[in-house]
Amino acid sequence: MTDERWAHITANHPELNRRKSDLADCLLNPEVIVKSANDPFILIYQKQEQDRHYLAVVTHMSKKFIITAFITDKIKLGKIIWQK
Repeated sequence: MTDERWAHITANHPELNRRKSDLADCLLNPEVIVKSANDPFILIYQKQEQDRHYLAVVTHMSKKFIITAFITDKIKLGKIIWQK
């Protein structure tokens, strides 16, 4: 992940400030991967946290690029392409 992307993520989602390794773990060990309904190149890797929320990492597959990451209360909508 580039420094620019990490700065973007932590500026918009400061709750992730000290959780860079959690993003890597979500990408390596997701519970579900969803393809965006709006863009076929966007995949959202999601992993449930202890508090029943999900860590979501949004990627652009053709550019091999992390777009953003955030905490959400439910699995994001789209076509499930992989599930644990």
